[in-house]
Amino acid sequence: MRKTCLLSLVNCRTGGCCRGHNTQISRLPSVVANAHVVSAGPGKWRRTRLGRPIPLELAAVRVMGKRYAQKCCKWRNWINPLNCGTVGSDPVCCNISADPDGDGWGTQEGKLCKVTPDTVGYVLPNPADVVAAINVGATTGASYKNVYYEADKYFTGGTPNTTTDTISGSDNSALFKSERYGDVT
Repeated sequence: MRKTCLLSLVNCRTGGCCRGHNTQISRLPSVVANAHVVSAGPGKWRRTRLGRPIPLELAAVRVMGKRYAQKCCKWRNWINPLNCGTVGSDPVCCNISADPDGDGWGTQEGKLCKVTPDTVGYVLPNPADVVAAINVGATTGASYKNVYYEADKYFTGGTPNTTTDTISGSDNSALFKSERYGDVT
């Protein structure tokens, strides 16, 4: 028989529409070997026109989906704790997404990690004479002539615009394909 993870059951929070089922749901893993209970966890809820509580935010649904995937993968022995090496005694971040503020340190599986050239998505630091480099109007970063231009996120107002046109002299860099115009601060 193949090892299959039974669709995890949602253990509704107190006040949820299925809270009366929690006792039965929590017993299933002791009765069905491949049953697992996964909770959507805390989140904002609202009532529908019929008075039923539903998640107000997609965040609760995302949390439940992530927990479901982690539980099934762990149960199937598909995943082990991430380990991308160490620098000294510091674990290396496996992916640059662990460091959203770009300070060279991140959090991976709840633990501090260091960004290195081995980190997927790593970009070399800019030369010391570059104070700031922004890919204006773009939602992603871009590199051009050994300088990394981060995504445009420190602005108020204006309208972004992009083009797919070829920009002469740009070495086909994405840096020259976006702009932000109008009243911008």
